[in-house]
Amino acid sequence: MAADRTNHTDCTDPTPEHGHNGHNLEVDFRATPSTRSLTWQVPESLVRGIPFRCLLAGGGRPFRTKSDSAKTLAKQLKPCVTYDAFISHDWQTSGWLKYASLLLLFNSQTAAIVTLVVS
Repeated sequence: MAADRTNHTDCTDPTPEHGHNGHNLEVDFRATPSTRSLTWQVPESLVRGIPFRCLLAGGGRPFRTKSDSAKTLAKQLKPCVTYDAFISHDWQTSGWLKYASLLLLFNSQTAAIVTLVVS
């Protein structure tokens, strides 16, 4: 899942047209002779992300709801051009652990600065 922190759309009102819409998920891999690396050519309609604040909404609610988590997150995906961060996860890990990890990863620098200023 990709976190798009620049997308200012409402994460509580997912629209169905941004969810999985039956597109062919085939990715075109092509070796380039100059770099000998693979090029990803993904249709623009499949490049989607979820606003970062939606991942952290309600104490990480999207990660804690076991039954419909994947469907709920898929409905919140929005078309985007770039990603600020790419976050990969599994559905077996505790939602609280994922939430705490994201808070630590993305807020630790700000928290340290605020602590120094306030102390």
